[in-house]
Amino acid sequence: MISRIAASAVSVAFLALSSPASASSGDAWTAFDAKVTKACVAASGLRNYRASTIVGFDDRMGVAAMLISDKTRGSSVSKLCIYDKRAGRASVSDAEMWSAPPQPVVQNDRPQDEVPTMVKTKRGDRNYYFANGCSVVVERRRAVVLFVDGPCKSYHEDIALLYAAGD
Repeated sequence: MISRIAASAVSVAFLALSSPASASSGDAWTAFDAKVTKACVAASGLRNYRASTIVGFDDRMGVAAMLISDKTRGSSVSKLCIYDKRAGRASVSDAEMWSAPPQPVVQNDRPQDEVPTMVKTKRGDRNYYFANGCSVVVERRRAVVLFVDGPCKSYHEDIALLYAAGD
């Protein structure tokens, strides 16, 4: 009886120790993001690029996606990249009319001091992207806010208007 209990305890302990870890460290995610970005940028062939944030799919899909856009003034070239996690390869396809905010770089201690990334829309309006995902669209000829999207605070609009007035 005692040997049966001991054998069960050993079996349970063995199963608990042999199961794979389900959570990844922040460093592992950072390394993965860098690997995907590098592969997608290389596959796109763009030199002056802007990479969007990575869209992760369920592990059963085995892929991640991102948008690589040409930052060259007046260019509307965009490429949708699908990264195959198993093969470690990226495939790209034209995504001419798509746009996405760039990956956030560094979070400021004082977010109201952030310098947004500006991308002109097809119509010529100016879209200011902030690291927290906020997007403020300002009219092409005047400093007038047309649209606000994402987790914006009032100072995001103010910053976008200040930059728009200087253009």
